[in-house]
Amino acid sequence: ARLLKDKAVEAQACYSLGNTYTLLQDYERAIDYHLKHLVIARDLNDRVGEGRAYWSLGNAHTALGNHEQAMYFAEKHLEIAKETGDKSG
Repeated sequence: ARLLKDKAVEAQACYSLGNTYTLLQDYERAIDYHLKHLVIARDLNDRVGEGRAYWSLGNAHTALGNHEQAMYFAEKHLEIAKETGDKSG
């Protein structure tokens, strides 16, 4: 249980750091942290966290002009949002 909690805290830290780097317009570094968040969310079977990671990755790729990548991540986010009933994203 302790390991699970540590991983959840690590996931939240990666999510927060990714968002911070997005605000600083350091999109490459933001993407690195959001990808780390995505991997941990998958490991924890955290579908909501996965969806947030996909959403954040889509936003960062949009800012970089990587529209195909952004669309891929947006579609993955939508799929998970429908699955989990998340209407906020």
